[in-house]
Amino acid sequence: MAKFDGAIALDPNYKEALYQKGITQMALGNYEDAKALFDQALVVDPNYKQAYLGKGLALHADGKLVEAQQEYDKALEIDPGYSYAKISRMHALLAMNKPREAFGMLI
Repeated sequence: MAKFDGAIALDPNYKEALYQKGITQMALGNYEDAKALFDQALVVDPNYKQAYLGKGLALHADGKLVEAQQEYDKALEIDPGYSYAKISRMHALLAMNKPREAFGMLI
């Protein structure tokens, strides 16, 4: 974590360091901290699809499925072919008991 902090201290707009620190926080179960870091990365680059995906995954892990789906949708607006966002969106829809909508994405 110290290396991410050092990189961010040198360049607060280093979106990749913000994103990677967010991924690390998510892996540690610190979903609120992860979401805040993904939000910071999105301030730097509003078209950073990976940060939308990361935020969606943190929300999903935190049980906030509707909000997670919205983040996956934002990633897909930027890149409609972004397979990680598509798969994650399908998982969220299945968890919300919406199989038709989830499997409709395959067509």
